[in-house]
Amino acid sequence: MGWLKSIAAGLVSSTVVIAAIFFISRESFKNILDRSLESHKHELGVEATRRELALQSQIQFKERQLSEFYGPIYALLKRIRPIDDLWNKGKLETIDEAAKKVMRDSNDRIVEIILTKSHLIQGDQIPKSYTQFLTHVPVWHAFLDHPSKNWSAYQKLPEAFYDTAFEQEVYATTEQLKRDLYQLYQEYGLKPVKTTTAR
Repeated sequence: MGWLKSIAAGLVSSTVVIAAIFFISRESFKNILDRSLESHKHELGVEATRRELALQSQIQFKERQLSEFYGPIYALLKRIRPIDDLWNKGKLETIDEAAKKVMRDSNDRIVEIILTKSHLIQGDQIPKSYTQFLTHVPVWHAFLDHPSKNWSAYQKLPEAFYDTAFEQEVYATTEQLKRDLYQLYQEYGLKPVKTTTAR
């Protein structure tokens, strides 16, 4: 019977050792999984933060483009266009000087914005129509200031002509930026400010 006790004692001690090894292995595996899960959660958090910061940066830059560059130029061009059309048709003769002042002041403001905020221009290059506008304004103003009404010399300066591509590019870019910004607001879960029009 002693041998039976020895076998039983061996089996019990082997079972205890196996159970202890199993328990230790399971705990080690659990710790490894926990650490791996924590590391993965941290990486996901860093990636989410990076994405959030990139999205915020895009929103802020587009808001600056609209508020400091494209929006003001868009509004000034919309202000100038009907006055310039009427002036060119000779319909503003009685208020000619006032009309020219509005166009001159608006042009000067656009030039100031381009010169001080060109880093906000969409894309990696400044469009040719922008630089041509910078040439057009002082030449056009100089001819306006010239006492003679002879514009034949101006006609010989095509590089100083007003290029409507400038206007069209500003309108198209402003409207595209507004759409892009609205889309980013939706992606970020923000609600754009709703404005009401006065009646």
